[in-house]
Amino acid sequence: MAGAITLTVGHYQRHWVEISKRILGTVVVLAAAGGALLSLRDRPSTRSSIATLVSASSLQSRTVEPRLSGGFAWAPFQSATRGESTAHLTITSAIGTTLANVRGDSAPSARHTEAVAELLGGHPRNALSKLTIAAEHSDDPAVWSDLAVALHETALHEDAPELLADALSASDRALSLQPQFPEALFNRAIVLERLGLRDDAREAWERYLASDSTSEWAAEARVHLTALAPEEAFLDRLDHEYDHVRNDPAVATELVRRDPFRARGMSVMEVLGRWGKAALRHDDREADRHLSVARQLGRAVTLAEGDRMLEESVAVIDAAGGATRLLLASGHSDYRDGLKAFQENRPGDAEPLLRRAASAFEKAHSPMVLPARYFTANTVLEQGHHDDAERQIEALSATASEDFPGYRALLLQTLGACRVSQADWGAAITLLERGMSQFDRLSEIQNASEVRRLLAFVYDRIGDPATAWKYRLTALHGVGMRSNAGLEKGVASIADAAMLRHEWVPRRHS
Repeated sequence: MAGAITLTVGHYQRHWVEISKRILGTVVVLAAAGGALLSLRDRPSTRSSIATLVSASSLQSRTVEPRLSGGFAWAPFQSATRGESTAHLTITSAIGTTLANVRGDSAPSARHTEAVAELLGGHPRNALSKLTIAAEHSDDPAVWSDLAVALHETALHEDAPELLADALSASDRALSLQPQFPEALFNRAIVLERLGLRDDAREAWERYLASDSTSEWAAEARVHLTALAPEEAFLDRLDHEYDHVRNDPAVATELVRRDPFRARGMSVMEVLGRWGKAALRHDDREADRHLSVARQLGRAVTLAEGDRMLEESVAVIDAAGGATRLLLASGHSDYRDGLKAFQENRPGDAEPLLRRAASAFEKAHSPMVLPARYFTANTVLEQGHHDDAERQIEALSATASEDFPGYRALLLQTLGACRVSQADWGAAITLLERGMSQFDRLSEIQNASEVRRLLAFVYDRIGDPATAWKYRLTALHGVGMRSNAGLEKGVASIADAAMLRHEWVPRRHS
């Protein structure tokens, strides 16, 4: 909507399907470079050790959320204390016996078995070092699927979210070897959900259930799927409640509470735009209906965020009469049409509409002149006139009222993005962190997530991947509610970051 920045970082312009192909291709190349892919030749002792672990596993609970290969029965997931295991006596004994049997054996199958025991014992980093080596010389989907488990668990135990990218890659590698491998299907869905990619996770759970619809693992998958049900878009919710909003302040307050960003931006654009069009065709009854909805939402936004743009814009309309009221109607109509053109990637069509709206708002002394000029500058930016656009945005930032914190945050975000395009990393971090803090205070999660995504890009470029990943993962949880351009960029950044680290086959850990 009307809050998203418009600067495009070309490095992020790839779709998830393309990224998946790149991930898989890189994994295959790097795995092949480590040596020819060899089939596991399990010795009887190794196979019996896995079987011992399977039979000893508790049916009361499991401490590893993803699925380990080898036939482990389902049990309810119960998170263990970091670095500790809640394994009961039987599995503890089996883990000790297994480790004693295979420790020191350099065969890939022995490393795999040892890693499974370490995972069950609550030591994922130990498991990761073994599985990393085993995977480099294996075309067994079980090894790659369990590598995904080790990466997922290490990411959580050590607060290392960058490893989740490798976990996703390992799951994809397992599925390239055996497309219906149930453990890998389950684990891929777990990792996508952990990353906050709701749409992709939902599709992954549906894919799992297509191969397993009856087991207890399937019942758990359905619980995940239900929790990932898509949310209704703000404008759809508003339209369903339109007349209730008009007559009941509590309904307006609840709409704003659920999505303060869109309540502010969509109301300014859509509801006042509807009022403008109704007023221009002299439909007084419909115009009054829309203005009443905007009035209620304006009060609710002011109470929730402290941003008075919508409330003050309605007050200017209420105080206007005759020619001024029609001038405002024309401005709001043009603003709505201009933003729609902008959303449809038609900046050349959007610019004159937004300029005309800004002129009308200025003449009528409406605060809407600020967002109209802001988005006019964005159309200039999108058409390649970066210096001109930046000057306009800097001028707006210097004069924007404290009464409009949401728009002040947007200006900081866009100026920060301009500094990113210039590789002025210090200034970019300062501006983006200020904008992010403002969006956090406003509870505008999606806007704050967009800023965090840009900060992740910056920290990657200055050689601080740990900070980059903390921003990246938090950002994905904010933008991952449904698939959109921001989400595609966020997913692309996962692949880009891991490629920068050269870790699609993870580095060996000692």
